[in-house]
Amino acid sequence: MKFDDDHKQEWEELEFDEPGAKIEKDTSVEDQVDEAVQKLVRETIGVIPGNAYDTSEEERKEEAPGGSEADDEEEYEAEDDDEEYEYEDDDEDDEENPRRKGGKKGLLAFGIAAALVVVLLAGFYGYRAFYYTSHFFDGTVINGMDCSDKTVEQVERQIEETAKTYALDIQFRNGEQQILGSSIDYRYQPDGGVQALLNQQSAFAWLLENSKSKKHEVSVQMQYDAAKLEEQVSQFPQLQEDQMEAPADARIDFTDGKFVATESSQGTKLDVAKAKEAITLAVTTGALELDMEEAGVYQEPAVSLEDSGLEEQAATLNELVSASIIYQLPGGQTKVLDGTMMKDWLSVDENGSYSKNEEVWNQKLGEFVAGLAAEVDTYGKEQTFPATGIDGGVKVTQSNYGWKIDQEQEIAQLSKDISEHLTTTREPVYASKEFAQDNNGFGNTYVEIDISRQHVWFYKDGSRIVDSECVSGKMVKSRYTPSGIFTLVSKTSPKTLRGPKKADGSYEWESDVTFWMPFNGGIGLHDATWRSSFGGNIYKNSGSHGCINLPYNVAKTIYNNIEVGTPIIVYYSNSYTVRDDSAEREAENLPTSATVTDPTSTPSPSATQAPTATARPTQAPTTTARPTQTPTTTPTETPTTTPEPTDTPATTPEPTDTPTPEPTQPQEPTEPPATPSPEPSDTPDGTPAPTEAPDETPQPTEAPASAADPTAAPETAS
Repeated sequence: MKFDDDHKQEWEELEFDEPGAKIEKDTSVEDQVDEAVQKLVRETIGVIPGNAYDTSEEERKEEAPGGSEADDEEEYEAEDDDEEYEYEDDDEDDEENPRRKGGKKGLLAFGIAAALVVVLLAGFYGYRAFYYTSHFFDGTVINGMDCSDKTVEQVERQIEETAKTYALDIQFRNGEQQILGSSIDYRYQPDGGVQALLNQQSAFAWLLENSKSKKHEVSVQMQYDAAKLEEQVSQFPQLQEDQMEAPADARIDFTDGKFVATESSQGTKLDVAKAKEAITLAVTTGALELDMEEAGVYQEPAVSLEDSGLEEQAATLNELVSASIIYQLPGGQTKVLDGTMMKDWLSVDENGSYSKNEEVWNQKLGEFVAGLAAEVDTYGKEQTFPATGIDGGVKVTQSNYGWKIDQEQEIAQLSKDISEHLTTTREPVYASKEFAQDNNGFGNTYVEIDISRQHVWFYKDGSRIVDSECVSGKMVKSRYTPSGIFTLVSKTSPKTLRGPKKADGSYEWESDVTFWMPFNGGIGLHDATWRSSFGGNIYKNSGSHGCINLPYNVAKTIYNNIEVGTPIIVYYSNSYTVRDDSAEREAENLPTSATVTDPTSTPSPSATQAPTATARPTQAPTTTARPTQTPTTTPTETPTTTPEPTDTPATTPEPTDTPTPEPTQPQEPTEPPATPSPEPSDTPDGTPAPTEAPDETPQPTEAPASAADPTAAPETAS
């Protein structure tokens, strides 16, 4: 059959699918062809009954006028009576029923039309099959170009034209790059690739292929300079190792004082080899766009927030470190322990996950308390006492005085506070405290005694209420006044002071005082009415048995204003030596110490051990106790005349900063007996005491006792 161009155009534009009809994916080619034929018939001659002779008995009855059961019976009877009559009836039926004749004619017309349609369809289908042997199916895309119904020559010309303006846009996570075809000598060299793609089509299946909703993606190989492409791609910043950011797993961070689960981050680190491979493939196939994310070249985080359970872990950790303890430290300082610090007590694995390891936790807790103690503790360390009249104060060391945290108890308390998620402000648990947190730990109420200057000051609430000279213990081992940091143990008025017992049961001495204020075992402050003068160098040869002798009114003022527990600081602002008189006392069968033995004089808590404290001025005192005695920094009081044999030991002691030797158990210097030994006019009865004569010799570096103080005669009172 031959078609002119108009008929050809009509056949090509012919629609075979009924509007709204859906073709199942698994429909066969034969089914689709049958559907197309039926559509053509419907549009050509209308709907034809399946069988024109198929008229039901009921329809015939309905069409026959006056038809009824009686008529049927008569008809059958007529058939039984005469066969000839039966034929006549048939002829009459044919003449009287033109519909039957019309049905025969319609069937004939339908047959002719159907044959015509089949011939037309077969020709059209064959024509289209032949057409697609040289043209690409509808929906065919080659290298991003629509090649529907195009020939090989048309496609190749289009590819060649496109290659001249080719550009590949590459999308990275951290920017974009473009490769121009002109920079890599991009071109298309026909090599039969397009023809090979066409040959892969099944032309006979054109109806099925064109009815599909998807596109046919095929590609051809493009030509380019691989070296130029490699050089250009290698310079992309996104492919430089030092500019890549590695992906970060989901983790727990500590932010603003609490744990927070943080989502993972993708980063920009990629596999360079895979990235270059993806770019090369895109260029080779003529792709116009390349998404490196879709190409799968990036390294991905191993842990995501959704799958890690980190949010639950963060909540648990926040509860664990929710405690907050503010420590009040000496000097008004504070130290805070909260989650910011406690987070470092937790263990962290290689994935950044936190957990509580009891052993590590307890170790860190102990280290914290030890560090706190290192900041706070001054126990047994050198203290700077703000001495009156001495710029910069003096250094005082006391082996059992100062701040000291009880680390074991503090660890237990801190563990309890943390487990209870407590928020509190408190002091550490102390084993020892200083007197106060101000004035270098000495507070504003205290008694200050400078042995070198023979002076006493009493400050109460920052006001000086006593400023007086005194007489301290004689500078021999059994009677000198040790330096140190003490507190007032008790107050008694009146009081009888007694020295140590002798072998016969009697006391070495006895003395009555009105105001008794012990602070270091048997050493205390008291009035000494038997003395007419105080200060100067009296103490060196005619000093007490260790106590601080005061004028009556001075002792009374202190007694009436001081409270038990008040700090008492004793120091030497100048270097000093102590003569060892142990051999002398042993020869006289006397105890090592001559201090008070009153059992009611309980040692001060800060003097439970042998005092080892010494005081050294940072510079010479700016004031003097007496005009006749100017404190010096001479390390020893070197006599210019030979001292009495009984006043010094066999060998002259070297200057030291600490009393040498000292008694292992310092006791109170004994007070004067109730009936004082005969002394010069300073004693109650004025009778000389020859046993004290060796200690009366004034020191050569000081004004003579007779000139500086008429009371420099020896005495036996405390």
